[in-house]
Amino acid sequence: MSAWLSKNVEVTAGTYWGNGVNTTATMPLAFQGLDPYATWRKAPTDTLIKPFTNAKAIQIVVAGGKIQTTWFVTDFRFGRGILIDDWKYQWNADGR
Repeated sequence: MSAWLSKNVEVTAGTYWGNGVNTTATMPLAFQGLDPYATWRKAPTDTLIKPFTNAKAIQIVVAGGKIQTTWFVTDFRFGRGILIDDWKYQWNADGR
């Protein structure tokens, strides 16, 4: 499923950049000149792009019951997690 999404999903550049999550997460990469984001930023708003560039980064979670179907697709790339206790200790150690 991830490979299919990566290969087949297309949105317009305007739709991609109109999404606040995409703007927040990837616009800094576009401003640094990193592709494909830099190319997508310069593209006319009606240009079709394939936003899911890495099929391995797409994780699919199925949840819910029979009442309502809701879905959301993204390829957030989260790094290693950190325990809250470790974070709290680091936060306090830094004097914040």
